[in-house]
Parts: sequence; C-alpha cells; structure tokens
Amino acid sequence: MKRKIFGVIVPILLVVEFCSIFLAYNSYQNKDLIDIKEENKVEKEKFSMYIENDTGEYIEYTSSEYFPDGYILNLDKSTCVDSNDNVVSNLISSGTNGITVTSNKTVFCYLYFDVDTSIYQQVKRDYKNNNGAQLLSETASDTYPVYYYRGNITNNNVLFGNFCWKMVRTTDTGGVKLIYNGVPTDGSCDNTGDASRLTSTSRYNTSDTSPAYVGYMYNSVYTISAKSMSSDTNEYLYGNSFTYSDGTYTLTDTISSSSWSSIYNGGLNSNHYTCFNSTGTCTSLYYIYYTSSSTAYYITLNSGKSVEDAINEMLHADNVNTTNSTIKTAIDNWYAENMTSYTGYLENTIFCNNREIKSLNGWNPNGGSTTSYMYFNYDSLECANKLDQFTLKVDAGGTEGYGNNALDYPVGLLTHREAVLANTIGYLKSGAHYWLLSPIDFGSNDARVSEVEPNGVQGGLRVDISSGVRPAVSLSSSIKITSGDGSATLPYQVTKE
Repeated sequence: MKRKIFGVIVPILLVVEFCSIFLAYNSYQNKDLIDIKEENKVEKEKFSMYIENDTGEYIEYTSSEYFPDGYILNLDKSTCVDSNDNVVSNLISSGTNGITVTSNKTVFCYLYFDVDTSIYQQVKRDYKNNNGAQLLSETASDTYPVYYYRGNITNNNVLFGNFCWKMVRTTDTGGVKLIYNGVPTDGSCDNTGDASRLTSTSRYNTSDTSPAYVGYMYNSVYTISAKSMSSDTNEYLYGNSFTYSDGTYTLTDTISSSSWSSIYNGGLNSNHYTCFNSTGTCTSLYYIYYTSSSTAYYITLNSGKSVEDAINEMLHADNVNTTNSTIKTAIDNWYAENMTSYTGYLENTIFCNNREIKSLNGWNPNGGSTTSYMYFNYDSLECANKLDQFTLKVDAGGTEGYGNNALDYPVGLLTHREAVLANTIGYLKSGAHYWLLSPIDFGSNDARVSEVEPNGVQGGLRVDISSGVRPAVSLSSSIKITSGDGSATLPYQVTKE
C-alpha cells in the first residue's frame, strides 16, 4: 500500500517510551498548525485530513496550514495504521482544546472531520458566505469573535421552546443571543406587530421621577420635586458647597438673588445647593439640577449627604440591585411560566443595563448646565461596571464574580447597541413598540430608557409608559441545529446533543 504524504508519522523515540503528539486547536477556529506542540518535531504538513461535504461524503482536506474551520473531529472514524498497514486502535483522543496521538511505534494517522452544526458555526458560515452576518472587527482576534446579523434579512429564525426567535449576535463565549418573535403558526415564524411581542405590554418601572428608575433593578430613590419660581420674589441663597453639623446644613460660597430670571439658564454656575431661604441654614438641603424659565427641579438631601452621595446610591452603590423593575418582574414571570424546562439550553451571559453616566450636566455641582439632561452611555456594547452586568445568581447556575449575580433566570432584553448593530429598520423592525435595556437620559423630571419604535427607529421612552416586551436569551455554544434553513417558514430547530 502506498503511503499518503500527509500521514502523521510518529517515529520511535525509545522502545519503552511513548510519544504524545498534541495537535493544539480551539474548536478548529482557523488555528495555524505551526503551533502544534510536538515532542518529536513532526513537520506540520504531514497530516491526512478529510472533511464532510454537503452530501455526507468525505473529501481530502489539503491545506497544510490550518485545521478545517467549522468542523469537529469524528473520533470514531479517525484512525491510525502502523508501517505494516495494520490498524492501530485507541491512539487518538480528543479534548476541549486539542487532539492527542500517542504511540510507541511509527504510525500513519488519518483524521476525519464532520460539519460543526453548532448554532455559533451557522452564524459564522453566514458571515463567510455573505449571508446577512457581519463581524465585529474589534473582536476578530478573540477565541469566539462576535458576529451579528444586520439589515433586512430573513435567514436568522429559530424555533426554540415552542416560541419563535430571531438570532441577533454571537457572544464572546460562543453562544448566540436571540430575541423573542412570537408564537409559531403551523411551524412558521413569520410574525410582525403585536404578534412579535409578549401578549401583555409592560411599563419599564412604576415611576419615572428619579434617575434610579432606569435600573433593571434599583434600590435608593431620590424623588424629584419642582418649585415654581417665576413669581417668587423671595431672597434666596445658593451655595457652591456646604458644611454639616448636628443635623444642620450650612451653605458655603454663596450667591444671593430674588430674581429667578437672573438664576435661570446658567445663573447658578456652581451654586446648585440651596435651603430656599435667606439664612443659608436648614435641616434638609436642596440640590437644583435642572431649571426652566419658571421652575426649579431639585432633590432633597438629608443626614449630611451630597449630590454625589445621591447619584452613587441611585446608580452605582454595591446594594443598588435590590428591587426588581416592573419590566424585570414581567419577564421573569413569563420565563417561569414558559421556559424553565429549557434552561439547560441557555448560557449564563451578560445582559447589560449600563448606568454609566456620559454627561452629568446639571448633576455636576461644579458648573454643570442646569438646562441640559443627564445622559447615560447607551452606545456601548459592554458594561464597565460589574453591577450593571446582569447574570445568574450562583444558586441559579451562575458563577461567582461573573457579572452581578442578580438574575433568577437566564433572560433579559437586548441593549441599544445590539439593536444598532442589527439596524432596526431591518429584521428588528416589527411595526410595534418594544423595550430595550439601555438607560438613555434623565431630563427635568423623567427617566427614559431605550426602545424600538414601530418604524424600527430607536428612541427613548419614559419608563412609566407601557410598551411591548420581547425577551432575549442566549443559546449555549453546545447547541446544535437539527433541521431548518433559518427562514420564517422553515426556522432552525435545535438540540442540546
């Protein structure tokens, strides 16, 4: 028998010494064979590899530089023969990160690879085939680069857990994030409008009168007050800062005015603190963060606290994730009623409720503009603050220290940035309103969170207004496609095996 030049040749090192060849790869993700770790310097081009084609047959893979991308080793079919052409069994083993061939004699090994039917690889194939998926360039060198679907496409439909979903993007752990798309009709997922959302709409939160209410969960709430000033001629002191002693605030670095027109629109400068009196002392202090031609909008501070303390307690403190938002309760209830038997399909991924502040404006006591809003960093794909990274509780299957460990179920909402990547005038346009997870701003007296409007454009909606709910989940990297072509009429169906 003539030997193939691509056979893996394992020379004898010593009669009693075994030689292990570790073929290092990472899920066959385009790994350069020059990185193979070998004790005996086997040349990289001496491998015989075969890949499964569309008809289930195996053809020789002749690349001498890379493992076949998008394939998985078929350990049962792969084999080795010795110098006498006898099959030598049990020499090849495969682990999470590589293949090992161990022998005490010269052998020739042939590796057979099946098409990887994982859902992550399907998204990657759609990228390679220019079939609606794109690569997030900044992740190109990652173990699992992030791919995302964009535009007016029709090949990203999944039937999972007896519901329709659309694939949105992959995650950095090889999962695929999905957005809810209604209930199937005779196996079809061609849903738009109200049919693409949960039956019941929901407010994001019970009230919009505090920055705290942009939180998917929240704790301390500083409620907003408004004081009519246009006809108020009282003399008030406004301080740059304060001292606090024995339960009393005393303003420092003050200015005085009885004319609101001289204070409105920049007249406060750095003097946002007031007692709304002429003495500059009070037991409760008021911080003005926004002004109009007739009104001062402020929060009330007690116990020596400053505006910085209030912002921290509402948005960034360690105990900020204490109370569920209205939308979180609605999503959790739906999941508990419909999806718990499918939790094993899902990965513990991050749902980002990014409360990082991009612009403080009037909430900045050192000169912040009182005619501009507080803006949040809604354009980021990731949360810098771990408290904003919503992940499973440890006793619900989460990992200690991965995210904020605050979720009972692996479900949330898409973020503003994820919707931007998808281009909501494309496949995320449904003809109906629905919530996203990203805080947008806090204005004079209202908190707003991102939503998708019926025309597909993203906007900011007051959190106390009802809108549609389209939950998001993330299938784990082990999930395989069993059938379908991703169309609405023949959506992908999946399995854990």
